[in-house]
Amino acid sequence: MMLIYPKHHQFETSLECFYLAEELRLWAIPFCIETGKMVTSEWVEKFPSLS
Repeated sequence: MMLIYPKHHQFETSLECFYLAEELRLWAIPFCIETGKMVTSEWVEKFPSLS
């Protein structure tokens, strides 16, 4: 699961993955409104089609 949130001065890189259950993980990803793109990091390996 992915939470996409607007990028700002205190949220410029994705947070470490939250493990909610054995098969359920939550990624918090910053989205740059100015460029219209998500900030890439290790989450790209799990969701390559979104990068």
